[in-house]
Amino acid sequence: MQHLDGNDYQSLLKAVEQVQGCDDLAFFPEVVLEAVGDLVSADWIGFDRIAPTLRERWMVPNVSLEVRPHHERVFVEHLDDHPIISQARRKANHGAAKFSDFVSHADWRRTVLYNELYRDVCGEHQMAVPITAPGRDFYGLAFYRSTRDFNERDREMLDRFRPHLRLCFEKACALERARRSLAEDREAYEAGGRFLLWVEPEGRLVRATPKARQRLRMAFPEWGGAVGLPDALLEWLESGRSEAAPLVRDIHGVRVTVRRLGTGAQGAETGEPIGLLMEERIIRKVAVYLDRAGLRPREIEVLGEVEQGKTNDEIAVALGVSPFTVKKHMENIFARLGVRSRAEAVGRMRKLVSD
Repeated sequence: MQHLDGNDYQSLLKAVEQVQGCDDLAFFPEVVLEAVGDLVSADWIGFDRIAPTLRERWMVPNVSLEVRPHHERVFVEHLDDHPIISQARRKANHGAAKFSDFVSHADWRRTVLYNELYRDVCGEHQMAVPITAPGRDFYGLAFYRSTRDFNERDREMLDRFRPHLRLCFEKACALERARRSLAEDREAYEAGGRFLLWVEPEGRLVRATPKARQRLRMAFPEWGGAVGLPDALLEWLESGRSEAAPLVRDIHGVRVTVRRLGTGAQGAETGEPIGLLMEERIIRKVAVYLDRAGLRPREIEVLGEVEQGKTNDEIAVALGVSPFTVKKHMENIFARLGVRSRAEAVGRMRKLVSD
């Protein structure tokens, strides 16, 4: 084990603190590259995803390098010539490694990988440390030098840093998966005509998806879309009626129901935003008119979803059918109502109600 001095440990502590502060996977490579600059000196450093199964994903996020298109092809085709990667795949666990651990400098310079790629990017010497377990596709951190090789102090610094780097990367990946899952759940929720809004106790709108804002403007046309709530909604909240009954509004053949999540006391005491659930459904009397126009029950449901501005895919999710089935329903709706577009179909529906 190489002896490290006090300055080395200070550098390690600083680097660990930097990566621990990043939980966004999109910015993680950038933060890591900045953090490791004081750990091991190098001409340049790469945060790489070694993914020969998806060659377009192989990249080195270093703007100072000129990585030509043919470099990626060479990398994928001659990956077995890479001294570190080829060895990493044969071992379940390994720490920092350098080219010279496995091949002489002269032999390395005779490989196709060196002559067609690494020679162009100052790849005479490399030391790399895996971030994830080596496999077909994995992540790693690579340091490059054009003149002198790496030493044992460099290896010890990276081996000490690696466990912290791996844990922080796994945390960022887990949070990214959670965000994506939450976004997918929210999309499915909104496709069913349900929208969540968050407002401060005094009535300021603080959080809502673009679709939720759009539906709020539809339900309250007088609202200008500012941070404040529509007057009718704000009055409902301030009056205390939200504790006992939802706010209901019928507009353009759609019934909008707004319910409060939790109690007013909770918002006032904690200062935390209050949740509102806004739901939409087609009004029964509209369905009667559409039935008289010759639409079948399922077609009436589809047209009600169209009136809410939903796409065929969103309607398919809301009704539990395929997008193809929705498309066929739309063709029947157009034929029965004598229209040629979704906008005309909605306009025809509103005209039937108003006549």
